[in-house]
Amino acid sequence: VEFLLPFAKKLIYVDSSADISLLKTKFIEHNVSLLPIIDNKGSKNVGLYRRKDMWSRYANEIKFDQKSIKEKKLPVVDVNDNLFHAMDLLSKHSAVLINENNSFSKLITTRVVADALRDYSHKFLSIESLENKLRDIVRALKILYPDKLVDVVDSELTFEQYKEFIGRYFDDTIFKNLNKKEILKMIDDSRLFRNDVCHFKLHDNNAMRSLNKFIGLIDNLNHI
Repeated sequence: VEFLLPFAKKLIYVDSSADISLLKTKFIEHNVSLLPIIDNKGSKNVGLYRRKDMWSRYANEIKFDQKSIKEKKLPVVDVNDNLFHAMDLLSKHSAVLINENNSFSKLITTRVVADALRDYSHKFLSIESLENKLRDIVRALKILYPDKLVDVVDSELTFEQYKEFIGRYFDDTIFKNLNKKEILKMIDDSRLFRNDVCHFKLHDNNAMRSLNKFIGLIDNLNHI
């Protein structure tokens, strides 16, 4: 669940002392559909109010108090819980609270999960794009050095191997007029980016921009 945190929604809530006037204000000001009831300064999950239930009673001129619209509390996941557990809960509930250090400050919805997976899919596609371009460079080297690179299976290369072969035959690649140290660092940074993404640890978009810049550099060199 931890990897969802950058995409999770800030939790807007009330405590058990909130009256109807405060609920109405919260729903309107923050444009939220749910108001969890969290007591003990954000640490105790005790219930839930839904905007649609409150608005329905207003529309039908039904007298009510906060007790009559109070629902069961939302389910909770810990930051270390399995993502599939959170998704299973979301298939049965409109939202799930995230417990961070015995406190509730964020919640997740199906939209949050979709945004997170879409963001990661973009990262994976960028990594795949870069790998394809690096493989093409190695394939070109295999044509120049068929005897030395005969056993190289380009589809199975790691980033360390891209770095090794491009470094060894740098003057025979499209990078030959550039700074070797900087290019090898770009490959190394891309390897670190790839590892973090594959372990669902990365949320730094600066690394993503660096990788895309490297892809753009290769594309430009291929068209010179």
